[in-house]
Amino acid sequence: MKLQILFICAALLVLAVAESSASEREYIQNLEGMESQRSCSKWIGDKCVQTEDCCRGLCRCIDQNCVCAN
Repeated sequence: MKLQILFICAALLVLAVAESSASEREYIQNLEGMESQRSCSKWIGDKCVQTEDCCRGLCRCIDQNCVCAN
């Protein structure tokens, strides 16, 4: 019985660590996405335009910021 409880606790610990790693990866990807939005588009005159190919040609204005629309 003690062995089963120990096994269950170990399994829960492994799941908790895996979930934490997944959340961290998602957070980093979101930060990278925000950075690419800033560097891939900019205002030229009164138009929001792509400066590099990472926007796939789709830019838009969000809260007075020029960002990729994807």
